[in-house]
Amino acid sequence: MFRKKREFIDGQEYAVITRYYLRIGRRDVSVRKLAYLALFVALLVLFVANKSEILLPVTQ
Repeated sequence: MFRKKREFIDGQEYAVITRYYLRIGRRDVSVRKLAYLALFVALLVLFVANKSEILLPVTQ
């Protein structure tokens, strides 16, 4: 699903795709927002796992 914007160029009407959206429930969620959210969650999980040494146990 995407949001379209109508533009007139030389008297011709064009539909310009501005952003991609996903319909989740009754809300339209921007794909860009979902990507940022996924990146944030991944970094948060890596940070927490690194702090508690779940992923990288230190063997000395």
